[in-house]
Amino acid sequence: MNRVLDTVKMTKHPFKTYIGRLRTTGFDFLGYRIGNRLINGLTIAG
Repeated sequence: MNRVLDTVKMTKHPFKTYIGRLRTTGFDFLGYRIGNRLINGLTIAG
């Protein structure tokens, strides 16, 4: 990903970039909560 962004002269926002495990909390993206597939999977964000 970093190589592609470098090629098109773009960068990641330093405070909005997280690379790591989701654990049990997951994250919200475009109105959905994306989490651990075995625990809560894909749901509508609330």
